Amino acid sequence: MDKNNIRTILIRGANWVGDALMTTPVVEAIRHNFPEARISLLVVPWVMDLFTHNPHSDEVIPYFREGRHKGLRGKRVLLKEIKGRKFDLSILLQNAFEAALLAWGARIPRRAGYNTDWRGWLLTHAVPLRPEYKKVHQTQYYLAMARGLGLEAPDTDMFLQVPDEYTTYIHSRLKRYGYEGRPLIVLAPGATYGSAKMWPGERYSLLATELARYCGAGLIILGSVQEKGVGDGIVRGVGQEMAVNLSGATSLLEAAAWIKQATLVISNDSGLMHMAAALSKPQLAIFGPTNRITTGPRNRKAHIIYHETACAPCLKVRCPTDHKCMASITVEEIFEAACRMLSTYSS
Repeated sequence: MDKNNIRTILIRGANWVGDALMTTPVVEAIRHNFPEARISLLVVPWVMDLFTHNPHSDEVIPYFREGRHKGLRGKRVLLKEIKGRKFDLSILLQNAFEAALLAWGARIPRRAGYNTDWRGWLLTHAVPLRPEYKKVHQTQYYLAMARGLGLEAPDTDMFLQVPDEYTTYIHSRLKRYGYEGRPLIVLAPGATYGSAKMWPGERYSLLATELARYCGAGLIILGSVQEKGVGDGIVRGVGQEMAVNLSGATSLLEAAAWIKQATLVISNDSGLMHMAAALSKPQLAIFGPTNRITTGPRNRKAHIIYHETACAPCLKVRCPTDHKCMASITVEEIFEAACRMLSTYSS
């Protein structure tokens, strides 16, 4: 790709928290290649906070696909907004046909991305999606696209910035909960895309009881509003004085601030898992039907709990059989691993 005369760049970002965080190394690579360009990120509102404080982009443009940008009329509004910024280049991290169609409709002269979903004819710089790219970690998948465009794309860590005011707020809450001077463990028992990725909630409850009783840990439960019931069940099991359920009660950055303060994070394969990885926190990640090679936590302090089964990774939303990949993982196994990590990282 000729880098000359590229002064404005639109990056079409990913739609989900984990996917968005896994794009941060390639966003950094794009900044490295175009240090003087104005870089804008087009993302859905629920991941905007992940990029608001990212030093490698200049602007975050919200894509209200369920609001003012919904439907044909909404797409016309979005096209008008994008056209007005007169972008020189669009880099499509999202593989959807719609992403390429929007860039083409906005008359952006250079349109780059993988040639998936029958959209190659809409791109001026189409990168072939080689089979081996689907076998590496998703951060590498995005970086491979940048390299396919002829860009320099060093392998860097994921990035997530938590503003200082959030850290100050979390410290005040730790005092309120009586958690000062105790190990702080964040539990994230939920997961997007169905129940198959979730270790049973009753086992999280038993685990929480053990962690509070034998490790003296303060427990914070994070998740979406849809996962509040799972968190409530854990609190009932361990007692309100030992655990606080904040599922559905925090912003994305507040959840990140809790994770930043944690001694240990225990989760399923989820966006919160990738938050912990981006913040380089000690973490236990429980994997079942998903692929730990391609979407595991990219973090030197991560330990993945995973049992080999004949049907995993199946990538299914719901298990049609016995959920053996998750059911075979015991409370004792997670508790012992947590104790080892607390011993390593609390000293």
